[in-house]
Order: sequence, then structure tokens, then C-alpha cells
Amino acid sequence: MTRLTALLAPAAVLIVLLSGCAAPAPEPTPTPTPTEEAEVESTVPPINSLAELAGTRWLVDDSMGDRVAVSFEPDGSISYGTDGQVFAYPEDTWTVEGETVTWQMTFGARFGIWTCVGTFDADTQLITGTWTSTSAENGTFEAKQPVR
Repeated sequence: MTRLTALLAPAAVLIVLLSGCAAPAPEPTPTPTPTEEAEVESTVPPINSLAELAGTRWLVDDSMGDRVAVSFEPDGSISYGTDGQVFAYPEDTWTVEGETVTWQMTFGARFGIWTCVGTFDADTQLITGTWTSTSAENGTFEAKQPVR
């Protein structure tokens, strides 16, 4: 009897262990389908003219492939952010004449000081224009206002 028990006990353990292997695999979790367009930041009401530019923030994409977030401060100054850093220099300012805005951003010795001149289109809510730098570079830009 002891011999039979000694043989049956390991067999019972083996059956219990193997029965777990025979259980069906769990159903895979379905992959969520992406939405048509993911909204990164909330949108803001449109502005009617550059007279409403003060206190707004714009994402500026330039022809070199860079993106800078520019804030047009109510006091006429500019602050901008790129790569997780925010910069605000006293000489960086903005002015509006009609539907044309001009602003300056200081990028330092390597990239110089940029002067941006753009026009606002109320229908598209875009500011588009050109930039020149003191480091003898120039290009174009497009700015959109995603957040206020």
C-alpha cells in the first residue's frame, strides 16, 4: 500500500500541473483603433485680427524644420519655448502694423537674432511670413494658435 501511495502521489501532482497547460489561452486584448486626428492641445476661439494678438501663444514651424512656441505678451515682449526650455530676453519684442506682425527672438551666438515678419489670415487663422537672422540665414514660417 505504501508503495502504491508513493507512486500515486507524484502522479497526482503531475496531473494537476499538466491540467493547467491544457487550459485555453486567454483572448488577446483588442488593439484600440486610432482616432482620425488626435488632438494634442485644446483649441481656442479664433481671433479676428492681430489687434487681439496680445496674450496669445502660437506654434511656429520654420522652413528649417524647427518648431518654437511663441508667446506674445501684453506688454509687447516675446517669450518662446523650444526643447523643453523657455526663453525671454528684454530685447525680444513684437509690434503690429495693420495685419502685419514683426517680432524678434534671440537664439544666441550660433543662430543669432531672428526677425520674423508675418501677415495674419483671419480665415485660416495662420500667420505666415519670412524670417532673417544675424547669422546670415533666412527662411519662411507658419504659425498656428493651438492654446491660449
